[in-house]
Amino acid sequence: MINFCKLLDANTGELHRHLNPPDISDVRREPGVVIWLDIIDADDHDLALLHEEFGFHPLAIEDCRHAHQRPKLDQYDGYMFMVLYEADKDDTTDCMVTTELNMFMGPNYVVTVHRGPARVVGEVENRWEANLTFEEEGAAYLAYLLIDATVDSYFPAVDNFSDRLDAVETLIFDRFDERIIEAIFDLKKETLLLRRLVTPLRDVFLVLLRGPGSGFGHRTYVYFQDVLDHLLRVSDAIDVQRDLIGSALDAYQSGVSNRTNDTMKKLTVLSAVLMTMALIAGIYGMNFHRMPELDWPMGYHGALYMMVAAGLVLVAAFRWKGYIGKRLEPVDEDVLDLADSEAHRAWWYMPNFWMGLALVAVGGPIIFAPFIANQMATPVVTKAEFARIKPGMTLSQIEAVIGEAGKEASAEDDGRVLRQVYTWSNPDGSRAMVTLENARLAAKGYEGLR
Repeated sequence: MINFCKLLDANTGELHRHLNPPDISDVRREPGVVIWLDIIDADDHDLALLHEEFGFHPLAIEDCRHAHQRPKLDQYDGYMFMVLYEADKDDTTDCMVTTELNMFMGPNYVVTVHRGPARVVGEVENRWEANLTFEEEGAAYLAYLLIDATVDSYFPAVDNFSDRLDAVETLIFDRFDERIIEAIFDLKKETLLLRRLVTPLRDVFLVLLRGPGSGFGHRTYVYFQDVLDHLLRVSDAIDVQRDLIGSALDAYQSGVSNRTNDTMKKLTVLSAVLMTMALIAGIYGMNFHRMPELDWPMGYHGALYMMVAAGLVLVAAFRWKGYIGKRLEPVDEDVLDLADSEAHRAWWYMPNFWMGLALVAVGGPIIFAPFIANQMATPVVTKAEFARIKPGMTLSQIEAVIGEAGKEASAEDDGRVLRQVYTWSNPDGSRAMVTLENARLAAKGYEGLR
């Protein structure tokens, strides 16, 4: 579909905004005229018009028919065919979108073919109509405006990359988010896309700027040099963005590795604490018959206390060593200069030594407090009290001597004799035992009474 067809008459300085396309072949032979034909979504009829009115080569017309051509410049007899891409930003996704622009450049005409609306065409249309002072340069100035607007569209894309990269770096360093890897690869993909659009244009401009013999006037030749300078600046900015994206990817991978190491350290601390508790529970969960701690009245609570105390001591030790809860603080440069200080290498000056000593001094009594408490507790039965127990006593008489009710350990009745065994246990693990036959003391014994 033909968007517009305009005619600039350099002889009169007038611009005719509506030119009948079938008259192009006749009008373009007149001296001092410039024709601009713009076609959107070209169909077979539009492409046939290009061949009939301008005599373009079938290969160039075929490139207009098939999209996604590589940026290039082809020279034909009397005209040149250029493929370049406009860069724009999608407001909904904030990503870069491109529009292919095919351009035929002749001595007194410019033909642009593109799919969908092209922003640069509208901008150049306004600039060209506002500045008609280069009519002696023919179509070269119009071609310059189109190429310059297309190249300038890359600068906002580069700035958009920079802003998005700053946001990515903020997410990496300030509040790490593992999902940011998608944004990093999106930036990398778009940067490679823009690089594929910009890099071939450098070869294109090497052809365009061979000299005045390239088909452009002396005045317009200088403007094309400025476009090449802009193109090189964009290329340098893309290379910098590629390096920054690579650095951001390395920083992301380092962040993932650090978070993994931190998680492993926390799991290791948790495993060490649970293993220590399991060790205590395993020792007192054994089924050996002669274990003095099994008869402690507060043995169960003491075991739980030792587990909790051991876990707290381990957590404190790991936190002190910096395995958990460690925050990096700014380091004074004067602290780092230890070459002339012998005291920093002395064992009694080392903070680790004193902190370890404090942990031993505090943690030792905490862990062994149940044992100390049991040893210092008042015994239930003493050797002197047990010596006062005489054969023939009843259970109530024995309990009156000891002052504590006994615990029935076993009872047997064979029909003739009722045999019962009672025990008394002390906190330190010692104990006394009596055997009653028909409710009278028949035997007694003890272990470790004091």
